[in-house]
Order: sequence, then C-alpha cells, then structure tokens
Amino acid sequence: QESAGNLFAIRYEPHLARAKWYTRHLTDEERRDEFYFCSYGPMQILFAVARNHGFRGTPTQLFKPKNSIAYGVLHLKHLLRRFKNIPDTVSSYNQGSPAKIKQGRNKGLYKNQKYVDNVLRFYKQFQATLSQKEENNAVD
Repeated sequence: QESAGNLFAIRYEPHLARAKWYTRHLTDEERRDEFYFCSYGPMQILFAVARNHGFRGTPTQLFKPKNSIAYGVLHLKHLLRRFKNIPDTVSSYNQGSPAKIKQGRNKGLYKNQKYVDNVLRFYKQFQATLSQKEENNAVD
C-alpha cells in the first residue's frame, strides 16, 4: 500500500517524537535520532514496533524484505489477537489504534477509512485469486 512495493521505502513519522508510548523505551541518544521515528521497507514497519517483537538489527535492516515482512506479519498477528477482526487490525497497523470519528457525518468511520478500504479491497482480490487457483488445482 504505502510502500508501493519499494523495498527501500521510508517515511518519517514526526508525531512519534512526541508520543510517550513510543519514546518511553528509547534511550536519550535514540530520541535524538530520526531513524527511530520512521517506518521502513515494504511493510512500513516502525523500528520500535519491530524491536518490541524481538528485532535486534538496525533500522535500515528493515529494508530487507525478510525482516520487514517477518516483523510486519508478527505485528499483524499481535493486532489480530488483540482486536479479533480484520478491519480494526488493518486500521491499527496503520494508525496505532482502530480510532474512529466520534461526530459529524463520518461518525463511526475509521479516521483512516480510505486506507482500511483499500487494504480490504486488495485482501478480497487476493482471496478470490487464491480460491480460483485452488479450484484450478482441484480440477487438474
């Protein structure tokens, strides 16, 4: 989605520098380093999130697909266990929680609804492709 398949995708997340939940485990030196406030690679995984799941490499090692995908999937698995449904999981992966709009004409929609809709559309396409391949293999 956001990486558009670019293995070296990086996005600075300036709001994280002010987020206590994110910075509380960082050293003073790490808090001054912009690399700790970026998402990396094809899964756009945050460095601190990967570390919470056991990653011990440097931030730029998350450009490697095997690292980005492995830790991105671990985080998705963690979120799915926590939220128990795919839309909340997708929203949380992107914005940290399944936050919804509380008032106005978009009340009840995720704050990142467009992102959630896009991911769910790709997910349904992927499921349809898998089903078709399974049917083709069953016939052979």
